[in-house]
Amino acid sequence: MVVSQWKLPLDELLTFFFRSTLGVRTKLNPDLFLNPHKKKMVSPHAPTLLVPTDSILVIREKFIAKGLNSHDLITLVGAYTIGLTDCSSFQYRLYNFTVKGNADPTINQAFLAQLRALCPDVGGNVSKRGVLLDKDSQFKFDVSFFKNVRDGNGVLESDQRLFGDSETQRIVKNYVGNGRGLLGLRFYFEFPKAMIKMSSIEVKTGTQGQMRKTCSRFNESIESNEIEY
Repeated sequence: MVVSQWKLPLDELLTFFFRSTLGVRTKLNPDLFLNPHKKKMVSPHAPTLLVPTDSILVIREKFIAKGLNSHDLITLVGAYTIGLTDCSSFQYRLYNFTVKGNADPTINQAFLAQLRALCPDVGGNVSKRGVLLDKDSQFKFDVSFFKNVRDGNGVLESDQRLFGDSETQRIVKNYVGNGRGLLGLRFYFEFPKAMIKMSSIEVKTGTQGQMRKTCSRFNESIESNEIEY
């Protein structure tokens, strides 16, 4: 499954991670905490979606609007320790980030060379190649993502910006330290707690909304009076 912040709402993206990685580790049944009813998103730029160019202020506002705080924000984004995005989500950081056409200065120079090799600038064409969101432990749910952000190895601009804000940087640093998070609690225990908290947001029951047959796609048939987000 290719994960791209341009394509999936955060709750659906994290649902995938929770199903595939944490159900066994935490001995929780993910289905107990998932909201099966989804409304149809009007456009890929709906205000509740995260996009790679969002500032920390905008990201924080989107989370606050759903009743989530900065701790939840950092914890949930840590799910990017597993998954892929494609070059179109961040290629602008490699070649055309500034008015002079330079790269994003927050990218570690060694990592910049790796990303440019994966996503070459070929006559302005954007590669659809999948790129790991966690370059070090893509098949393991751990704190490697936070270490990458600390070291300038965040793939998406919005992820790397987490280390440029004093509040979010503090939480990132706490998670980097031996896999332990705020109040000494490990990230592995904080993540399912944040997932459960998120699962209670705007829950729909009965005939409200629709259940998606495929997580990453809208249902082919949708009633005119049903609106998703």
